[in-house]
Amino acid sequence: MFRNLRAANLRFSIVDNHYELIDSVLKDHCIMLRIDIEDCPAEIKEKLVAEGFSLRKWGTFIIDLEKPEEELWNAIKKEARKNIKRTQNEGCHIELCKNDYDFKGYYQMFKQSRKSLKFTTPPYHVMRRQWHILHPNNFEIFLVKDRAGELLAGMGVVFTKDYMIEVAAGRQREKHSSQLYPNDLLKWEIIKWGHEQKIKYYDLAGINPAPSPESKEGNIKRFKEKWGGQYHDWYFFEKHNPRTLLQKIFYKIEKKFRKQHETL
Repeated sequence: MFRNLRAANLRFSIVDNHYELIDSVLKDHCIMLRIDIEDCPAEIKEKLVAEGFSLRKWGTFIIDLEKPEEELWNAIKKEARKNIKRTQNEGCHIELCKNDYDFKGYYQMFKQSRKSLKFTTPPYHVMRRQWHILHPNNFEIFLVKDRAGELLAGMGVVFTKDYMIEVAAGRQREKHSSQLYPNDLLKWEIIKWGHEQKIKYYDLAGINPAPSPESKEGNIKRFKEKWGGQYHDWYFFEKHNPRTLLQKIFYKIEKKFRKQHETL
């Protein structure tokens, strides 16, 4: 019912390049269209700009997982390798999300983590349903736990046989000491897992290519560039269409519906 009120997101990666889908996207009457393209050819930029899309350049790091595991490890910056070993020595380990109990713990941590960043989170029942649909096919959630089994961090990975991208990262900021680095351990274990699954590329999901050094985005860029990935440009094309009166009414209904389902 609300399809025309949502953003239509299509991802064109460096390993699929299905640019012919753009023509069908341009016929969509959604209020907001957003197209993400990595390594975007000049003719695609010109086509979208001519159709009224605004352009914003972004970036991402992509790790080639076909390299030997030793080479992947050595490509990581020395400080991160030390953090991983230290966290392992403290008894921290990785588990995959296996059931609803695991998922509920992950969701609560993810929601709290986003709240601290002043972001909203989809309702529990929505994310749980998505996990049940995607998990059997192409979605895993990795959990970092300490020696006592307490959850410290977690992140999802959406994947195909050629490509995987990280999504929905969260961590328990108050539950671990400064001597533990669960996010570093998490990243390395995901790299190893992708390599073992014979997936070709790991996309670290985007960075601001030119942030101010001390900003949050600057910290994100420093964290993601230490894993040995190759930098790629990434472009956002966005187009906003005016709402009709009926669409404005539907938008208000949907907004009220979402508010009612914000809590578990």
